[in-house]
Amino acid sequence: MLKKINIKLKKNFIWRIKSLYHLWLIYSLFDRIEKNIYVLVKEDYRFPFIKYGSDFDIYTIEIEKFTEYLTNFYEKKIKYNLTFNYKKPGNLQLDLFHKNNFIYKFDIYSVEYESVNHNKNFIPEVVKSRLTKNFFFFKKFQIEIPNPIMDSLIRIFELHTFPNKLHHNKKLRSQSNQIILQAEKDVTKYSDISYKNIFEKINSA
Repeated sequence: MLKKINIKLKKNFIWRIKSLYHLWLIYSLFDRIEKNIYVLVKEDYRFPFIKYGSDFDIYTIEIEKFTEYLTNFYEKKIKYNLTFNYKKPGNLQLDLFHKNNFIYKFDIYSVEYESVNHNKNFIPEVVKSRLTKNFFFFKKFQIEIPNPIMDSLIRIFELHTFPNKLHHNKKLRSQSNQIILQAEKDVTKYSDISYKNIFEKINSA
């Protein structure tokens, strides 16, 4: 019995080390990409400790260049490979595999993407107004993220399409009243849809 427990603990330890290494490679990749062409959006609340099978959602103004960074990076890594899935114009999904096991998805949206929520000015504006996030994951890394107002708008658009995604609601309620008020003013620049009910829920918290 004790031997089985030891084997299980050893496997769990090895699995944990591998998962951390996969993420370390991903953050090393983002550290090399040109800062002015992308942002990581809808940041996971567990960041930088992202679960297997999760998405890295990306807005980019140069999808070919961004994709080239990913493919060139992983072509040099043993036992890693990417598969391409074109969902619709302006939306490309790259699935990352290690030893033929799926581990993460890069869900990439470019300026050509036609959203039901926002116009084509939105993604370039999110990238243009980005901030650099410094974080530590065994070493210091940097990654580009939306500013708080744009992040709020992204999550509001997401809630309009997927109202049951409560983590976006939680994030919005953690923002200051000033940021939410500015997002409410700015939303008309990028959408003709009314988000009154969403803002009322946020402000009632």
